[in-house]
Amino acid sequence: MNMTSKKCNWKKHINAWENSGVSQAEYCRKNGISVKTFGYHKRRMAAAAIPPYFARHL
Repeated sequence: MNMTSKKCNWKKHINAWENSGVSQAEYCRKNGISVKTFGYHKRRMAAAAIPPYFARHL
């Protein structure tokens, strides 16, 4: 599995969780995902969404 498909997979999980109406812990439990790993990828996706100019000036 290449990095792009891994990133896409995490994006799908994060979007599914956001639309699920359940807590992050509950979503992870139901999908067999480590809560720590999910949080790590969620933070990475959020950081990647911040335009570089703004990230430097936070």
